[in-house]
Amino acid sequence: MKLSEINFSVICLFVLVFMKFGVAQNQSNGVDNMLKKGEIFLEEYEFNKALAVCDEALKKLQASESESSTKLAEVYYLYGRIYEKGLYFDKAILNYTTALSFDSSNAQIYKSRGYVIRHIGYIEQEIGKINQGNDDIYKADNLIETGKDTNTKKLTTITGSLMKPSRDTYTQFFIAETFQPINYNGLSEDIKVINFRDLENGEKVSEKKVIKANTSNLLKLNKLVKFNPKSDLALWERGDFLLELCVITNQSFFSISAERDFVNAFDINPRYEYLVNLGVIRANRNNKTNYELAIKHFTNALKLNDPCITNYLNRNCIRVLYNRGLSYLKLKENEKAIADFTKAIQLDDSKLVMLLAYKSRAKAFRAVGKITEAEADEASLKNRGGK
Repeated sequence: MKLSEINFSVICLFVLVFMKFGVAQNQSNGVDNMLKKGEIFLEEYEFNKALAVCDEALKKLQASESESSTKLAEVYYLYGRIYEKGLYFDKAILNYTTALSFDSSNAQIYKSRGYVIRHIGYIEQEIGKINQGNDDIYKADNLIETGKDTNTKKLTTITGSLMKPSRDTYTQFFIAETFQPINYNGLSEDIKVINFRDLENGEKVSEKKVIKANTSNLLKLNKLVKFNPKSDLALWERGDFLLELCVITNQSFFSISAERDFVNAFDINPRYEYLVNLGVIRANRNNKTNYELAIKHFTNALKLNDPCITNYLNRNCIRVLYNRGLSYLKLKENEKAIADFTKAIQLDDSKLVMLLAYKSRAKAFRAVGKITEAEADEASLKNRGGK
């Protein structure tokens, strides 16, 4: 072969390589743009639109001659996050697992899958799933520590802490005798009731300001329930949100809507937490009939979850005793109130509920003439930093 012919062949080869590289690059950029679009839809809780974007990106990659395993992992990771935020946890885990089959050393994907599995463990009170989720999280940490993490670009995540901010964070404002709901401590932290800090600092927050500021969040939760109508957790999350809005604004509309969500959630899955929150809603209406109805809800909740066998997975049931005791106190059935407060104090390892129980039991002791006992509770309250 002549030198000129060799040079021509080499040039043709380079042109072909660059053309393929250019096509692959355009393909990659196209998928990146789709994923960014999907992120925007997900942020706005437009679940079906986000899924449609993933479907389109997947088809584009599968049709490409230079199919990228990294890009496939990113698409399935987004699928997983959509289903996670939509509370389809099984589908989320399945898609995270598929993503890892294309990128088996991606720490972020391991963490996301681990958080979901662990969350299910807490919800279902299954130690095995909690440990399984922790294994994924430890594996992710190990990949990062050893420098083997393939996650070169920052993947967005909606997982993080299992504990989202709740009214417990703002003890100062709620240290007065208040009924304690059981919040949904979900994985997503972008839905929050605002203005607790304003209230804690003593600033006056108008009802209009609170409602206006939270309208977009409420619309998102409506989309969540519509996307996953058979999920009791979706109803719990929205009901929890409505209940907190009711506490801030004292608007009956929020109370009625929250009650409907918890009734429907209980019909789907009879968890004791829904009965607790139904009792809180009734008790907050502040009249004899509703206190009596609240006591029935709290009693039924105790039948579903016995606080005598409580542990770190179901310690929230201690709130049930406090709530029922406070209901008895409101009805001036002081001996029954004392019994519930005493049991709550014996079982509780949570500072807030214990402080509230000491404060309320002291009031009940005084009502029945047990001044020495009341003073002892007031001293215990003060020694533990309560007022």
